[in-house]
Amino acid sequence: METFLPGLLRRLLWVEPFWIVALAPSLLFRDLLWDPWLHPWLILSLFLFWPLRLLVMRRIAPPSPLVWPALLLLLWTPIGLLNSVDWERSWHAIGFVALGIALLFAFLNWPPAPRYPWLIAAMLGMIGIGLALLGPAILPNIPQEFFFFSEDLAKSKPADFFNAGETINPNVLAGGLLLPIPVLTALALCFNWAKRRWVPPLLLVPALLILGTLLLAQSRGAYLAVTLSLILVLTLRWPWAGLIILISGVAVGGVLSLDGVLLFAEAIGSGGSITSLSGRWEVWDRSLQAFGDFVLTGIGIGTFDLVVPMLYPYVEIPNTIPHAHNLFLQVGVDLGLPGMLLYLWLFGSVCWIFIDVLRNKGQLDVMDANASGSRHERRSQRHQARRQAALRWALAVGGLASLVAMLMHGLVDAVMWGTKLSFIAWLLFALAGALYTQEHQNSETTSELQS
Repeated sequence: METFLPGLLRRLLWVEPFWIVALAPSLLFRDLLWDPWLHPWLILSLFLFWPLRLLVMRRIAPPSPLVWPALLLLLWTPIGLLNSVDWERSWHAIGFVALGIALLFAFLNWPPAPRYPWLIAAMLGMIGIGLALLGPAILPNIPQEFFFFSEDLAKSKPADFFNAGETINPNVLAGGLLLPIPVLTALALCFNWAKRRWVPPLLLVPALLILGTLLLAQSRGAYLAVTLSLILVLTLRWPWAGLIILISGVAVGGVLSLDGVLLFAEAIGSGGSITSLSGRWEVWDRSLQAFGDFVLTGIGIGTFDLVVPMLYPYVEIPNTIPHAHNLFLQVGVDLGLPGMLLYLWLFGSVCWIFIDVLRNKGQLDVMDANASGSRHERRSQRHQARRQAALRWALAVGGLASLVAMLMHGLVDAVMWGTKLSFIAWLLFALAGALYTQEHQNSETTSELQS
C-alpha cells in the first residue's frame, strides 16, 4: 500500500496538461459558458494539481530558469486588482495570464515533454492551422490594405459559430499566426531529424497555409515580424544566406532616403484602429504617463480602454484603443514595474535557453558516446542520437525565430498579453522549458556514466 499510493498519485499527475486544456474554453469564452462570479474559482482550479505535486514530488517543477520568473509573475498578477475600476474585467484578464502559467508548469512537469519536445511544437502547429482555417471566417471585416476583394466579400458578415458571436481583430489574428510559422519552417528545412528525408519538407504545407492567412490579415507589423523571423531561420540553417541577406539589406538601405524610411515607418504604424504612426505615438505617450503614475501596481489589469482615455484623453485617435500597442509596456501598465521586470526576466530566460541549445549543436545524445552492443546496434544508436540532436537544434532555431517574431510584433502591438490567443506564447515558453529539461537530464546521465 505504501508503494501503491505514490505510484497512483504519479499517474494522476500525468493528466495535468489535459486538465488545463479542458478548462481553457471556460476561461477563454467565459461569457458563453459560465456566470462571471465563477471565474475566480475556475482560475483556482487550474492549479488543482499543484498541492498534489508538492506532496508527491516535493517541488513545483523541475529545475529550470523559467520557474522563478513565472512563479513570481503568477504571485504578482493579483496586484492588478488593486487599482482596478472593473473587477470583472480584471479577473477575466488574470484568467489569461493564469492559464498561460498553468500550461507552462504543466508541460514542465509532464514526463513526455522533455522526452518528446516536438509534441509542444506539434500543438503550436495545430493551433496555427486551426486559426488559419477558422480566422478569416470570423473577421468582422476583410482588411483592404494591400489586397483588395470584391465589395460583397469585404462587407460580408462574419460567421457565427454556435451562436457565440465571436469575432477576431485582424491584428490579433496575425499575432496568433506568427509563432507557429518559424517553428514549422525550421523543422521543414532541417532534414536530418527524420528517418525519411521527404518527411520534413511536408511541414512547409501547413507553414504556407498559415502564412497565407497571415498575409490576408494584412497586419503590417506582422509582415515585418514574420520576415525577420524567417530570415533568422534561413541564416541559422545556411550561414551563407545571412551574407546574401546582409548585402541585400545594405543595398536597400542605400537606396532608401530618409523620407523613404519615414514612409516605411508610417506604413508599419498603420492598421487596426490606429491609422498612422502619430496615432501610435499618442497611445505610447498616454501609456507611458499611466505607467509613470502607477509604476508600482499598474492601472488595473484589463482596464486599459477604461482608465487611459479617462485620465489621459486622446487628441487624434478614438477612445476605444484596447491596449498600449507595445507588449512590454502593456505588461507594465497592467502590473506595474515589478510585473514588467518579471515578464522581461521570463522572456530573457526563454531566449537564453534557445541560444544555449543552438550552441550545443554538435553535441550528440548520451547514448552515442556510450553505445554498446553489436556493430549494427551501435550504428543504429549513433544515427538515432544524431537525429535527436538535429531535432533539438531545429526546435531551438524555430523557437528563437518565433521569439524574435513575438518581440518585433510586440513593439507595435500586444497580442501575446491579455488576449484569448496569448496562451500561444506560453506554449512557446513551454517548448523552451522542455528543451532545457532534456539537455539537463542528458548532462546528468553523462556525468553519472563518466563517474
